[in-house]
Amino acid sequence: MNRMEIRRKQLTLLLYIPIVVFFLYLPKRIGDNGMAYFAAALCSVFAAIIPFFAGLTTVVERLLRPRYSKGQHKNADRIWRCALIYALVAGTACMVLWYGLGEVWMSYVLKVPHGLLAFRLLVPIVLLAAVAYVLKGYFQGQGNGMPTVCFEGICLVSGIVFALFLGNHMQNYGEKVAALLANHDFKAMYGAAGTALGLMIGYVFGLAFLLVFRLATKQSRSQRSQGSMKRTESYAGGFRLVFLSFTSYILTGILVVLPMLTGLFFYQSKQEDIFQAVRGYGAFVSDYLLWIVLALLPIVAGGIIFTGQITTHLKKEEYRQCRDNVQNAVFWLCSVSSLIGILYMTMGEVLSTNILCTGGLTVLFAALAICFLQVLWNSGRTIQVYVSLAGGFVMHLAVLLIGLKPSGDNVSVLSYALIAQTAGCMMISGVALLMRYRFKINWIRCVAFPLLASAIAGLVMLILKNTLLNVLGKGICIWLCFGVGIAVHILLILVLRCCREQDLREMPGGRIVIRIGKLLRFM
Repeated sequence: MNRMEIRRKQLTLLLYIPIVVFFLYLPKRIGDNGMAYFAAALCSVFAAIIPFFAGLTTVVERLLRPRYSKGQHKNADRIWRCALIYALVAGTACMVLWYGLGEVWMSYVLKVPHGLLAFRLLVPIVLLAAVAYVLKGYFQGQGNGMPTVCFEGICLVSGIVFALFLGNHMQNYGEKVAALLANHDFKAMYGAAGTALGLMIGYVFGLAFLLVFRLATKQSRSQRSQGSMKRTESYAGGFRLVFLSFTSYILTGILVVLPMLTGLFFYQSKQEDIFQAVRGYGAFVSDYLLWIVLALLPIVAGGIIFTGQITTHLKKEEYRQCRDNVQNAVFWLCSVSSLIGILYMTMGEVLSTNILCTGGLTVLFAALAICFLQVLWNSGRTIQVYVSLAGGFVMHLAVLLIGLKPSGDNVSVLSYALIAQTAGCMMISGVALLMRYRFKINWIRCVAFPLLASAIAGLVMLILKNTLLNVLGKGICIWLCFGVGIAVHILLILVLRCCREQDLREMPGGRIVIRIGKLLRFM
């Protein structure tokens, strides 16, 4: 993984931050029940996209890149056409099947009947995403990552704009229907449907950009094909190659999407009044789940640097450098995740959102699990990845089955299940990685010191919060406490000398810490 690929992946992840912020705003407009309808529809659509199409970009890129580098442009084009045919056929089949089963799925399985309209408006994204993944892989196989980044940006910007406009328009219509039928749920239902329609239109604009970009490069492709080697790949061989390369992504995708759906399924199945209970699930999504995703996006973007370095050293069998990078990754992820944890704990207490107080644990476990899983996947240890994801899912399922009751704080159980899932996945993948390569981690330096520094910083933040909350107000108090907490954390890291200067230079934000240390004469 070269530096350009790392930058492209980081930028792609960071581009998702505005859409998550938009989703955080949604409950203020469509309510917690509308948020639940939209989240149920979106998760259901992604349950079809992630297992069967999300890996197409990487598969097509890996198949095309060596052929283009050897001048086998005709063979590369045939492989690309095979992948495109699969995307069109499978995408259309999934879209039609999902559309036909939508009422049964939303009304009787997930028991969110008012989310059916939003679900059906989102279903076309299955086909659009399938074709888009193949096109992104096609461009990346030629070494051009710019269309991928532009596609994500166009989808997000246009999707947010149309979602705001159509969401408001359809919500106003839903308000009239709600007044006519004396049921306020219709207002939220139509607001969620308008938001879903806006996101689908945004995806249409993004796919249109990819198609136009490919047409614009048609002349250069023709010139390259004239001097290309003779075609040796058949369609049968091309399909076989695509399917064999794609099978591992299907199982991984299934294990990823299962927890997304089982939480809502078991939560709703335990409720006596599903229409009232769905508001609790909407609050869980807006007050907990989206904040976890918002924290993980920049953390995972920064962690890509470490996974790229670790993978490169593993391929070269440079195990000493690999061990140092693993230790740096664990140290950095523990430091950043624990800081986010104390921020969320402060926010939960100030904003009276108790469920967010446990968000730091989920962020910490999930960040470490993602890092370990990426290293295992990049080094070809797919069985360990399957076992880790399956183990996390089993723990998630166990907490749901034990904790969910017909009456009680079932929303908190959903957060505990997510903590158990990420913790189980982190432990299994971490043990598999350390045992496979026999790494010995300095746990005191990499884990104990960062968590200790964060605990002391959290104590300082708590004292400041209790002192300044009535004087400054909630928003200013939260961010002032967080800024002081970061300063205390950095100061303690420098005082404890738990990280070398050369290691800090390789970490995101490490050079700033070095400058502070030299300014204060700690380094």
